[in-house]
Amino acid sequence: MTMKKIIFISKRTCNIIIFDVIGLAFIHQCLPDSAKPVFLDFRKTFPIGISIRFIKGVFLAVFSKPLFAKKSIHYLLLSGLIRHLSPKLLLSFADNNQTLAEYAERNPKLPVVLVQNALRDTMHSISSRFNLPTYLSFGEVEKSIFKNLQITSRRYLPIGSIKLGLALEKTENLEIDSETVAFISHFRPELVAQNVAPILKMLNEHQQLLFKLTGDFVRSKSLRLRIISKVRNPEEQHLEREYFESLIPDISLEFITAYQGPRELDAYVAGLTSQLIVHPGSTLGFELLGAGKKVLCGATISKDLVEAWGVSHYMDTLPTCCKLAPNIDWSDFYEHANCLWEMNDEEYSEKIKQARNSLMNMPNTIHAHGKLKNIINSLI
Repeated sequence: MTMKKIIFISKRTCNIIIFDVIGLAFIHQCLPDSAKPVFLDFRKTFPIGISIRFIKGVFLAVFSKPLFAKKSIHYLLLSGLIRHLSPKLLLSFADNNQTLAEYAERNPKLPVVLVQNALRDTMHSISSRFNLPTYLSFGEVEKSIFKNLQITSRRYLPIGSIKLGLALEKTENLEIDSETVAFISHFRPELVAQNVAPILKMLNEHQQLLFKLTGDFVRSKSLRLRIISKVRNPEEQHLEREYFESLIPDISLEFITAYQGPRELDAYVAGLTSQLIVHPGSTLGFELLGAGKKVLCGATISKDLVEAWGVSHYMDTLPTCCKLAPNIDWSDFYEHANCLWEMNDEEYSEKIKQARNSLMNMPNTIHAHGKLKNIINSLI
């Protein structure tokens, strides 16, 4: 277990606490000029405030109601740091973090805003019976998921995807690679490990077959194929490259890798500049559909996979042209892919109109990061 580094935080002018490292590469583009943020990272550090106020905040949290309820060390630290820094807003892209939800519920006077950063399935990605503060979702679909999981929110606002909005601005003047198909990887080293969990085994088998079929489609039309990488670590990216190259060794593959920092949005740019996107069941795939891209989801061919994954709410929202029909022969793939490839933009736009609104609250005159900036400005 890696030891966390203790850091001491002095009292400073602050009107926003930004909790967790998710979104640090782009959050500055979502903040109004009046923002004075302090960033708190509990993953690798153990932040402690240098003040009597910090000690008082921790003390009050320990003895707060319910009096004998167990409170995590992160909850106590956060309570002390909030009293120490006196922010007007607590903001985080860690939208499934229990510490934040717990703090918001017990301290309703401080606005807490959680911004969705990935699909929220009904099986693993967020705890049930949650009471959330202000929740900024991708679209309306998450509301149905929350109802299923008995999750409530004080305020639910579907604003779309922050990273997608930023990428759309970045690609306004870029040309589409009209002969390119992009495959969104769902690779993880544990997918190919021994004694893998049943759901991961299903995902791996599904992805391999879907990728081979994508290769056949690309080969038949003499197109280019790019892989939008899933993993961030260079060593894991090497394994990912070997994984896909072994599946279709006769096709030259372009790999688009994403890193935290300046290249955070590379995966989005790669999808937005491709003519067709294929994916097993990726957050990025749904985001790109929201942007109006031609996207084909493969997970829907297996009801068992969709149910085990807990993503039926998202899959049910997709129009039939963007998903494989359940329990049919995989030969349906070519028909679907070719239909999307040949479909004119006006027809496709009409077919996905309802889905893109439900999934990503798009199209919209203001991108998600602009909406978030306005919300923050109204709270500080």
